[in-house]
Amino acid sequence: MHFSIELSLIIDEELRKKGIDRKIRSFDPGFCVFTYDELDKITSLELSRVSSLEGLELLPNLRKLIIKSPDFSNVSSDVDINDSNMNSIKDFSVISRLTKLEELQIINDINLSSLDITKLEELRNLTIVNNPNLKVIKGLEEKRNLQSVMLCGNALDFDFDIETYIKNTMGSRKNVLDVSLYISMVNKDINVANFLTMASIVGDTNIKFAERIGFLDFALLYPQNLQEMYYNFLRLFMKNSLYEKSDLDKIKYVYRYVKSRLSFDKEGLEEREKEYTNYMKEQKELPTFRRKKFASFHNSYVAYHFKKANCDGYVNLMRFMLSMLGVKSFNVHCHDKRSKFLASNHSILRVECDNKWYYCNPKYTPEDPKEIFMGSIEDLEKYYDFNIYESLISKGENYGDDSNALIRKKTL
Repeated sequence: MHFSIELSLIIDEELRKKGIDRKIRSFDPGFCVFTYDELDKITSLELSRVSSLEGLELLPNLRKLIIKSPDFSNVSSDVDINDSNMNSIKDFSVISRLTKLEELQIINDINLSSLDITKLEELRNLTIVNNPNLKVIKGLEEKRNLQSVMLCGNALDFDFDIETYIKNTMGSRKNVLDVSLYISMVNKDINVANFLTMASIVGDTNIKFAERIGFLDFALLYPQNLQEMYYNFLRLFMKNSLYEKSDLDKIKYVYRYVKSRLSFDKEGLEEREKEYTNYMKEQKELPTFRRKKFASFHNSYVAYHFKKANCDGYVNLMRFMLSMLGVKSFNVHCHDKRSKFLASNHSILRVECDNKWYYCNPKYTPEDPKEIFMGSIEDLEKYYDFNIYESLISKGENYGDDSNALIRKKTL
């Protein structure tokens, strides 16, 4: 069977790990041709630097598939979206035919928009993380053998039968869904919020929801916390007739809300950093309970409940509120040029209005004078470094043209 040079290199390496040396050099004519016996030996693949999945369906015993690119969202990763290190897969439909898969991971992919796992009946482990354009996972609720589910950092918004999913995942040891999916479900049927809370309380499900953060990757929220926020914000929005207002008015309201209700938790941040540094000096790996404690400092519920937050908390609370109102937004991790720390160390909101992207910088530190509302990336690049992906997004959406400037000049 003949494969692309990209997949051939990966398959050949996998065969070598199993002690099978074909003694063919990569530039030889027969390098991309494999026997049926050789393909039968392939049970696991990790794909990077590939442009196509074509041919994977010819691997009859493939049980584990990892499709992973470098983390484009971190400034320090120095990733070029057009670099050969990034996967550039346009068609993911082949995955729907890999019926023997037991584990599937797709991480840091900017091209993935839809995933069909309907026929993957043997799937046990599913990890779908940081794919900012992924909206649909077809067949998820029908899977009966899932033991570990981790969905985070995607833009999930599709019809999802949560009751069927809970019945089919009662025995799972890890069950983390994207917070975007929670809001999508409850926006369509508010009764889902109470159903999830009760299922969690009585022990019918161990579902938690994840928000993408800049520290330790994600923070977990419980259905009870999300229901409390959703119901209270729903009453607030209805009282102020926000659902009938324009997107710009919705964004203004949410921006004002977090600005007036939250204070920057400088003391909490310093205490967290001190405790984290001391703990890491003594331990090689951060235990789960410590990870949860440190990560919770960044989530929307902590910001809402305690009225104190760091920049991640400000942005995630804005995202939660805006998603309820049907306004698309993203948490953008960037680097403050004034800091000696080289990696991403600040969060800013990217929000869509009138089919264009803008930035809001609701809070950084008490000393920071730069609070930007509906600005362009040029407004922010004076003070912050952005990852390559963010720069491309901004250019593709025509930041800085005259129509954008008119909106930016509108007052709060």
